[in-house]
Amino acid sequence: MRWGLILGLVMAGRAGADGPVSPWTGSAKPAIGSVRILTDAPGANRTVELVADVAGTFANPFDPEDIALDAEIKGPGKIRFTQPGFFYVPFKRTADLTGGEPDGAPSWRVRFLPSVPGTWTVSLTLKNKGKAVRSKAVSVEVAASSEPGVIRRNPADPYRFAFSSGEPYVPVGLNVCWSEGKGLADYDEWFMKLGRAGGNWARIWMIYWHLGLEGRSDKFEGNHGYGVYNMLNAWKLDELFRLAERHDLKLMLCLDSFNELQSHPGNPAWEDNPYSVENGGFLIRTTDFWTSPLARRLYRRKLRYLVARYGASPDLFAWEFWNEVDGTDDYDTRRVAPWHAEMGAF
Repeated sequence: MRWGLILGLVMAGRAGADGPVSPWTGSAKPAIGSVRILTDAPGANRTVELVADVAGTFANPFDPEDIALDAEIKGPGKIRFTQPGFFYVPFKRTADLTGGEPDGAPSWRVRFLPSVPGTWTVSLTLKNKGKAVRSKAVSVEVAASSEPGVIRRNPADPYRFAFSSGEPYVPVGLNVCWSEGKGLADYDEWFMKLGRAGGNWARIWMIYWHLGLEGRSDKFEGNHGYGVYNMLNAWKLDELFRLAERHDLKLMLCLDSFNELQSHPGNPAWEDNPYSVENGGFLIRTTDFWTSPLARRLYRRKLRYLVARYGASPDLFAWEFWNEVDGTDDYDTRRVAPWHAEMGAF
């Protein structure tokens, strides 16, 4: 077990003073121990992953106001940026390949994407209970590679896409929102066939009943309510990125769908929304989601985690906040547009 990390099992759905209770807590003085590079052969435009021995006192490792790990990254020339770290729980494929099962102790990790070859350095800062501690800098030797980089709007033509190398990218693929009866094994088959057919793009939903990070704790495996993330689903998404890399696909992640904020009779999505007061949440009406300070803070927190865990993947094509957002209850652009502006900027 990582030092400073206590795995406390709690009753599912039980709410604390600040919301749902996390099964992962810590009780130790803030400290950063060893920092190790997990990537075997770091290369330009390939994700580099590090793991750190982190200690602290926290009730929820997904709340950066409780505990936050950040990496200051320096590359050749004047490359400088900060990348958030993230809490990680390991899993492995089940024997039937459909899902995952626990596979070791949790840890804290950092992923970043070096854009050029050369020597890079990573320094970690841990903020916990009003204190900040720093690690020694770790050097990462990055080799040259033929990888084309990340996809952006083409600077020569904003109506088209291109890799950072300048190579054009034309997305051709399928909307494969959720798996069917075989879980991850569905994507093993679908991504293989899509890649063989010449596809290079896929759209994935992170809806609460599929790959969402938040959900009702009493109904879906791995859920803990709002603000405490589903680590099984997070690992499953890692698996999809691994498959995407193998089959040369780029993923568009749709983070939410209109169903979650639609209370029409017969629609179970709002009934299962962990933000609803009826499920231990705090929203009385669906429309409160767009203006609630707590809901907005929680969404920014979720975005931080998503960027930390998946933002360094060159196989990430784009983020999509909502599927068919105009299908939410009492849709009003005066509420919804400012929300998107805030989250997009964040």
